[in-house]
Amino acid sequence: MTFRLGQRSFAVVCVAHALALAMACSDDTGPGSTVAGSGATGGTGATGPSDANISITGGTAGSGATGGGGAGGTAAGAAGAGGGVPRTCPAPKQCPAKVHQGPFTETSTNTLLGLEGVTEITGTLRVQSPAQGEALSCLTTVGDNVEVENRGQSDTPPNLDGLRSLAFVGGGIDIRGGLTKINLDCAFQSLESLGSKYLTGGAVDVQGGDGILDLSRVKQVTHIRVGDTTLFRAVLPSNVTLTMGQLRFDNNPRLVEIAGFENVTLQRSGIQVSGAYSVRIVNNPLLSSCRAYQIRDLFVAAGFDVATMTISGNLPDPCS
Repeated sequence: MTFRLGQRSFAVVCVAHALALAMACSDDTGPGSTVAGSGATGGTGATGPSDANISITGGTAGSGATGGGGAGGTAAGAAGAGGGVPRTCPAPKQCPAKVHQGPFTETSTNTLLGLEGVTEITGTLRVQSPAQGEALSCLTTVGDNVEVENRGQSDTPPNLDGLRSLAFVGGGIDIRGGLTKINLDCAFQSLESLGSKYLTGGAVDVQGGDGILDLSRVKQVTHIRVGDTTLFRAVLPSNVTLTMGQLRFDNNPRLVEIAGFENVTLQRSGIQVSGAYSVRIVNNPLLSSCRAYQIRDLFVAAGFDVATMTISGNLPDPCS
């Protein structure tokens, strides 16, 4: 059974709005204005024709999912409006196999330096001082969860560049910034799969992150939940089939762009919690409302209950 979504005139309006916003940002004298200029030219990304088809068979979305690049502009433009500056990331490492059996919890005496050269941890990884994270740069596989909590305080955010080689996580990823946000620009550039260990799947939970959250290479994830961050850009997976339960972007004052979700086929997770939200994109004052509704529509087309979705408090535009 196939449903055809009618033409959505707001797609063109949103692109025009994004262009106007980008030009306004280029004149901004505040933080980040030095990189706003030509970067935020935007475009329609992979939206294709305004009457692109979304096929639904047995409650799953078809392959014609609406693209994600149009409303937000380029990374440099997003950086200017949101106050961030994209960094050049170090390349992932290829190291000889070295396995740490069981979990690893960082303490004052059991530091991350003990994991230098380790490519796999079979249990959960718990990090409390991201400033030492470069010791994890060979790590490609964690058998259970990755839990990072920044318990320190500094003038500049520590980063998780040390996780740039991480590709497979058996459980979920939980990032908590604490008093000082954690920069995520380069953290997950190799990440492909989460949650294979559990029937409930895997989640990416970020609270207190900074910079760019890049999940573009992920092929398996059930929940993406991002809140109370200073992220200015997030990149979701594209060209993939995802079985999902929840997507949330909540209270991110610098978030300008949610890119990705191009050519995505969404399927509902078999485990649903009664009364729980499925999509919540709320209180992101620099994020296009058009883009938020565009993402919501992908979930609606995949059979998620619209009553479990909330879109509000984002950048006022013709879609709000």
